[in-house]
Amino acid sequence: MAKLKDLLPKVSKQETITIQGVEIPIAFTMKSMDYVQEAYGKSFAGFQSDFDKMLKKKTQTLDTAGLKLVNALIYAMVRSGGTETTPDELMNAIGFDDLKPIYEKAMNVFSASAFQPEDAEKLGAKK
Repeated sequence: MAKLKDLLPKVSKQETITIQGVEIPIAFTMKSMDYVQEAYGKSFAGFQSDFDKMLKKKTQTLDTAGLKLVNALIYAMVRSGGTETTPDELMNAIGFDDLKPIYEKAMNVFSASAFQPEDAEKLGAKK
């Protein structure tokens, strides 16, 4: 029987973020949704709704609510990348100066991995 890792294209390099000078692998997978819920305290749909509202604001400031959203996303990606941590431990480990590049990298990975509405439409059309 074939192994899934042999059938799928090889990933050339796992994405990473740098926390305190250490490269930490990140990923956004189906399991990430559970980690988002754990860190955010709401369902993934609730997180996504609140996150979309934050992104639609003309000026984005990281207030307490924004930091909670960003931390939940980064936490989910770090856990999905294979690193054991807690939301609080991760939040305390990321220096304020490191937050912007970590957030930008997480958003790139999230955007590339997120299930888009047009994907659902394509699946619906292939009945």
